[in-house]
Amino acid sequence: MDRAFRALMVLALFLAIGGLTNYLLQERVKDKHIKIAFIANAVATAIPIKLRVQEYYAMNDELPSSNEMLNLRPPEGFKGNGLHSIAVEQGGVIHLRFGKDEQSISGNIFLIPDSINDQFYGEWLCLTPNYQTIEKWIPQCRYQPVGG
Repeated sequence: MDRAFRALMVLALFLAIGGLTNYLLQERVKDKHIKIAFIANAVATAIPIKLRVQEYYAMNDELPSSNEMLNLRPPEGFKGNGLHSIAVEQGGVIHLRFGKDEQSISGNIFLIPDSINDQFYGEWLCLTPNYQTIEKWIPQCRYQPVGG
């Protein structure tokens, strides 16, 4: 009986470990999809800002260099769901900064006005030095390591 009890305990332990492993793998996949959704949402949030940059360029024949120039709230005013800030920087670059928080999606995405001979025609580059697989879930964005 003692042997049968030990065998049952070992079997129960294996089943418990297997169940826990399965649960942790499911949570990891779910967590990854949540992070992807937060990043995609932040890129979508920047669409009206891209339009403001284009309007500013059309009216002033130069690209803005700050949120203030576009009458936008301060960069940290866009904080939420893993996003730390959205800042308009020199040359109209829109910098999406993700902070370390409960979602742990720290990194950066840059939306860069694609100009030809100093003329901006409304085309944008989307680059990140942090998210290597970004093209899989946001096809218009590219991974570009620092110095690459």
